[in-house]
Amino acid sequence: ILGRNRPIDIAIAFLEEKLADGPIESNEIKELLADEGISERTANRAKKALGIESVRENGVTFWELP
Repeated sequence: ILGRNRPIDIAIAFLEEKLADGPIESNEIKELLADEGISERTANRAKKALGIESVRENGVTFWELP
C-alpha cells in the first residue's frame, strides 16, 4: 500500500507496538527508535500523532499511550 514505508508510518507502528504493554522510560524508547534508524524529529512527530504522553515519576520520564 502506498505510503506504508514512510518514516513517520514506521515510527508510529514501532511506538504502538513497543508501548502496547505499558509505559517505557523515555531514554530507553529514544534509544530503541535510534537503533531502528528513526530520527528524533520523526519520533517526536509520531509521538504527537499518537497522543503519547510524557509522564514524570520519581524523577524519571516515561512515554505512554493515552
